[in-house]
Amino acid sequence: MTAQPMRHYLTTLIRYAPGICFMHAFFWAVLNFSTLLYGILLSRLVSGIDAGNQEGVRLLVLGFAGLGLGQAVLWLVAGRTEIAMRFRMSGVVRRNLLRILLAIPGGIALQRSVGDTISRFRDDAYLAEDAMDWTNEIVPQVLIACSALGVMLWIDASLTIFTVTPTIAIILSTRFAGKRLARLRRRSSEATSQFTSAVGDVIAVGMAIQLAGARDRAVQHIAELATARRGAALRDRALTQLVEGISRNASALGTGLVMLLAASRIRNGELTVPDFVLFTAWFGMVTTITVDLGNYLAQIAAARVAFERMEEMTTAKPADMSIVDHTPLYLTGQFPAQIRSGGPMCPPREGTESSRTIHPSADLHVITPTTTFTLRPGEVTVVTGRIGAGKSNLVRALIGLDPTDGVHLTRNGNRITNPVRELSLGYVPQVPRLFSGTIRENILLGRDVDDDHLREAVHLAMLDADLAQFPDGLETMVGTRGLQVSGGQAQRIAVARALVTVPELLVVDDPSSALDIETERALWQGLQKLPDLTILAVSHRRIVLQQADRVVVMKGGEIGAIGRLEDVLVESTEMRTLWEEEEA
Repeated sequence: MTAQPMRHYLTTLIRYAPGICFMHAFFWAVLNFSTLLYGILLSRLVSGIDAGNQEGVRLLVLGFAGLGLGQAVLWLVAGRTEIAMRFRMSGVVRRNLLRILLAIPGGIALQRSVGDTISRFRDDAYLAEDAMDWTNEIVPQVLIACSALGVMLWIDASLTIFTVTPTIAIILSTRFAGKRLARLRRRSSEATSQFTSAVGDVIAVGMAIQLAGARDRAVQHIAELATARRGAALRDRALTQLVEGISRNASALGTGLVMLLAASRIRNGELTVPDFVLFTAWFGMVTTITVDLGNYLAQIAAARVAFERMEEMTTAKPADMSIVDHTPLYLTGQFPAQIRSGGPMCPPREGTESSRTIHPSADLHVITPTTTFTLRPGEVTVVTGRIGAGKSNLVRALIGLDPTDGVHLTRNGNRITNPVRELSLGYVPQVPRLFSGTIRENILLGRDVDDDHLREAVHLAMLDADLAQFPDGLETMVGTRGLQVSGGQAQRIAVARALVTVPELLVVDDPSSALDIETERALWQGLQKLPDLTILAVSHRRIVLQQADRVVVMKGGEIGAIGRLEDVLVESTEMRTLWEEEEA
């Protein structure tokens, strides 16, 4: 997807939290405006000293002290407001990124590697936050600078024109490097993402690298990426520092030019010393804000790259979702009830209403371009076929993980457009994914499920004996990606994860491939004891096919036969071949 103009992102984010954005801009505007008072106090102090007004001088000194104290308080208040504002800006962008990635069908792979994706979550969202911070501050700063410039023109128009104009011209001319800065920032970000991604991949497959004897090559690859990253970062930083150095040195040269030109004017009586002091103090502020304006333009160029990179991650996103949507952030108080309970997938707690409507007696109809079949409560439907026949693709399309035109579920004549939301669904993938946490955490995934449901799910998944062997039971750590448990244990943890929400439809993609025959048989017998559970399974194993109330035979991506096992064995040559091969 093409990125939107920067004004779209900035204005949308400002509207997301207008109160905190206004407070942030207001406090920093007051703080910057109060800096002008130093020039006024200095000018009056010089006048008081010249006039020998000791009382006035003492009052001005007290004014300096009061101004310093007031600015210290303003720094604390403005800084606290800035932290709150910045966190909200990057927080909502990151939450929207995660929300979009979770909304993309699970069968569609990430556009980037995991390491690259994490880099964009971290670094690019931070640049978006930085752009908002600069935008909020720069507008009042420019207004203050224009006000100060007006007073300077009133004091001495020619001196102002001869000193301020060249200084501002030098500073702004350096910003013609903006496009070059944007290109270097993109290269630096890409190099950082590649390095992060490679490190993550090496850590994830460290055992495979060791066994392949590729440790030295892996280290060399990481070193090459690190060198490329360092070079890109240095070029980016060097040009950024060069631009900033020219800008700041131009300000210093401008101040020196003011002193040279003002000296003769003071000597000729055309400029008073107090006015010179005021002029010089405010000249520094005008040029400093001009430097900040140049830095802001560079920051916007970097933020534009960041937004483009984040948009690249979400090319498959739903049309109604955006990385700057006004998604709520729950920063104070308790989470809403639906979030605390884990969402609509969880079973209702005693004394509460369910957040979903369950239809335990309603049939589900599978619609494909060529045929239709029914999934009935309490029955097991098994989709079978050779490797590459399209079994998993069909099932994943039905539950929305990999949408396919013409393949969907209906109930009571109504199409189910989002099975995850509209059904109480449990899914067990062929290769289960475990997180680096405890068995309990991997089963619950943060959902608020009572102990009875948890114990029942563990029992049905045939995990009781395994937990008895673990010293910490459900609190046993599974390790990174489940490395501390066997393949069979990981599959049964995934089964328990699917069952703990009391689903009405359980979809299993060959979950028993790592189980021994006795455990597999006991698992299926336990599942069939759940009276209203509809099961849709993918398998070619005899022990699973024998549990089926209905068998769907696939070949070449199409359904070839549907019926009871004994019937399809008679009708389908493909099914008979599969049955004989499985026996062999």
